[in-house]
Amino acid sequence: MPGLTAPADVEAAGTACDLALLLRGRVPPAALRVEGDAGLLTYWFTLVPPV
Repeated sequence: MPGLTAPADVEAAGTACDLALLLRGRVPPAALRVEGDAGLLTYWFTLVPPV
C-alpha cells in the first residue's frame, strides 16, 4: 500500500508451512526467525486466538 513506510514492530519469517503452523498455535514463535519485539507475537495471540 502506498504511504506505508514505518518499520514493523515485529516480523516473523519462515517457510509457508512454519508460518501456517504458527498461526494455528502448533509451533512457538522461537521456531521462526523473529526480528523486533517477539513478545508482541504472544500478545497478538491473546487478541486473535489460533483457529
